[in-house]
Amino acid sequence: MMHPATELRFISEEVGFGVFARQAIPCGTITWTGDELDQRFTRDEVARLHPMCRQAVERFSYIDPAGVFVLCWDHGRYVNHSCDPNCFSAGFQFEFAIRNILAGEQLTDDYGLMNLQAPLQCRCGSENCRIVIGPDDIEHRAPGWDAMVRTSFEFIGKVDQPLWTVLQDRGEVEAVLRGDRDIPSCAFHRFQSE
Repeated sequence: MMHPATELRFISEEVGFGVFARQAIPCGTITWTGDELDQRFTRDEVARLHPMCRQAVERFSYIDPAGVFVLCWDHGRYVNHSCDPNCFSAGFQFEFAIRNILAGEQLTDDYGLMNLQAPLQCRCGSENCRIVIGPDDIEHRAPGWDAMVRTSFEFIGKVDQPLWTVLQDRGEVEAVLRGDRDIPSCAFHRFQSE
């Protein structure tokens, strides 16, 4: 489920749609969380879909740590990649703003966390663009991503959280905010196939 202060906007024929902030979203704000309306498909279920449906699932879903394709029911499936994202996920099933997001700014995340099945040519235009987003990015980039998440995670407990009641990991997040446990690594998201 996307933050209520976001909206879907058309960007271009090449990019398609993106998710934009309708108002300023402070650092630490949960911008997306998985919820019970998201559709989940095993690899076998995806393989049995009509080719047009399979193509949609493969394009708009992410693969969770168990290898399940998750297709967000709302405009969360239109959050675009950036090599310099403003939203990120620690080892939980939600993303949060890792810096302040301005009204009118596009929300972005790093597709390197999505368990890509094949390399993806990047068109983000970021100064830090990696050119190719790889299926093994989690394995190689998790330490740097974890350091980035640590700089902003504490703000989760200091800002208004409209999605807090939907959050599946509330207890674990509260434990981190109290200092009772460490922030789980971004590597949590990695699906390791047989």
